[in-house]
Amino acid sequence: MADMIDAWLLDLDLPLPSSGLLSEIVRRLQAGQTVDVVTPQLQLREHRDLLYALKPASPIQLESCQLSPQGLAGFGSQLTDRTVEGQGLRKGPVYTLRYRQGGETLRLTHRRSLKYLFQAYRVPAWVRPLVPLVFSEQKLVAVV
Repeated sequence: MADMIDAWLLDLDLPLPSSGLLSEIVRRLQAGQTVDVVTPQLQLREHRDLLYALKPASPIQLESCQLSPQGLAGFGSQLTDRTVEGQGLRKGPVYTLRYRQGGETLRLTHRRSLKYLFQAYRVPAWVRPLVPLVFSEQKLVAVV
């Protein structure tokens, strides 16, 4: 199994863990235990019986912004002021982008906690702190 993990990581162009760490990962997998390994160069995380290999992600700097025709990009998504009737954010307000602090709620058809929504959409726990949130006047209006 160690050789298979090495080949997988090499195929993904990710660094290989030390032999001791690799042995621990294999032991945990064979024992049916959760794998959650974070090093400065590599993350191996398990979520819903799938093993994920990732490069460590660092949050980008978020700030207040006014939507423009060029939009706002930089975190894998793009916000623009393209008019779409009945969808999206209102044009005009200043939107603040920030990361989760805990306790946020979002009104869809009814009010739900952001934690509940992340769980319902099966967003892995280690991704949640890196998801930019869009606020207007301290009210959560969108999740990017």
